[in-house]
Amino acid sequence: MKRKNKLPLQPIRNIMKENCPYHIREDAIIELENILVDIIIRISIEAVKKFDNLNKLREKQGLRRLKRLNEWAVFLTIKNIIKSRKNIDMGLQPEEIVNPGGKNMSANKNTAEPDKTTNDQREMV
Repeated sequence: MKRKNKLPLQPIRNIMKENCPYHIREDAIIELENILVDIIIRISIEAVKKFDNLNKLREKQGLRRLKRLNEWAVFLTIKNIIKSRKNIDMGLQPEEIVNPGGKNMSANKNTAEPDKTTNDQREMV
């Protein structure tokens, strides 16, 4: 496993130790470091795009361009990434649910109706 040598390993190990009761192998720490570096790079690239867009909008409004990447661009980028991951992980419910017969059924319809038979009418197995 090749290390990207971008982040110090000891702080990563310390954070992992706080939540892991087991001995942590060096290659696990290096793998996490590589993933963190990739995430930081991707967030930086997207944040720069958002920041450039912000500066274009500022120029159209007659305001001066900002020179330093601000927390707004980074925060918005992270928020959008997390939001898009939630939608992929959780799935989306359609507006109308198709029932087994093939007809559309309104999502507002309550299909969980209680059984109207009494205990005497139920068959014992």
